[in-house]
Amino acid sequence: MPADNGGLRASDADRAAVVAQLKEHYEAGRLTLAEMEERTRQAYAARTQGELDGLLQDLPPPAAPSHPSPPPSADTAPPPRNGLRRQLGGYVVVMVFLVGIWALSGGGYFWPAWPMLAWGFALVMRLVRGEPLPDRPLRHRHRRDRWQDP
Repeated sequence: MPADNGGLRASDADRAAVVAQLKEHYEAGRLTLAEMEERTRQAYAARTQGELDGLLQDLPPPAAPSHPSPPPSADTAPPPRNGLRRQLGGYVVVMVFLVGIWALSGGGYFWPAWPMLAWGFALVMRLVRGEPLPDRPLRHRHRRDRWQDP
């Protein structure tokens, strides 16, 4: 006969796990707000596993994921998005524009080399580090100091 674990002391992690399950049941509509608040209060006050189990006794167990996804590998990694193509395209367009300005201003000292080197170095470093390149430009949020990806 297996031992009853209801008398074991509950940890903070056990309490937090029960509260997370209660929130899921509330979001699924199985508990009212008042029931969820009361059971959450009881979960944080619980001293034993038995007290925690009693809070979930009339609720269905959490559903297991239907199709667990395998960990990503090099073979199953999604193809890269077109972020690199957009970044390089923008780089080329701007550099052609700068070289055009340089040529129309009479040539001389080839100052477009500096932005070419700086921007090119930044692109290469992002690729070497494996940083993702956005596939669309960031847009400024109206009246906010943060940038967001639309």
